[in-house]
Amino acid sequence: MSSYFLHRQLIVQSSRFSNQADPCFSSFSQKPAKSNWRKKHEEFIANIRAAKQAQDFIKNGGDVRDLPPPPPMDTSDLVPCPHCGRKFSESAAERHIPKCANMRHNKPAPGKAQKSTVRR
Repeated sequence: MSSYFLHRQLIVQSSRFSNQADPCFSSFSQKPAKSNWRKKHEEFIANIRAAKQAQDFIKNGGDVRDLPPPPPMDTSDLVPCPHCGRKFSESAAERHIPKCANMRHNKPAPGKAQKSTVRR
């Protein structure tokens, strides 16, 4: 047989295996999580508008202390670190949390006693 037919036969055989229910191939059938891009975009536009208003206010001789507070940010999609309390995206939290658990500043001091919850 020629190499062309051997190559075609290998392709057909490999396609038989890929069609079977295999956990390696099942990840492709999962739907991605819904993104809230519209909400994030509207928040971004509101922040840009607030920044432009602040720049115009300062340029016209206004005092920084008289500026209204910036619009609040929605951080519901961020994951808080249990050690330091900072908030991260999911991918950044996966990297940060193991490192933060090993840092010295997040541990109690060895000479200080913990507050006990037992009343005497």
